Amino acid sequence: MVIIGSNTYGASLTNRTTSALPNSLLPISFGVSLRLSLDLVDREGVGLLPDLWVHPDEASDLAVKFINNYVRDEK
Repeated sequence: MVIIGSNTYGASLTNRTTSALPNSLLPISFGVSLRLSLDLVDREGVGLLPDLWVHPDEASDLAVKFINNYVRDEK
């Protein structure tokens, strides 16, 4: 499997919960616990990186080109 796109931008240090305010019903979310990866690398604001980083606007077109050039039809 090859992941094509952009990084996830993080938000991985906290587990969050979502609720709604009682009168306005506006949704709110907030962290309820802290979570660290096993390698203790802080990816907050960066996230996980794909195998091939491309601008999000070009991801679909470039993924199709990648498949057409590198994926073999094994029928």
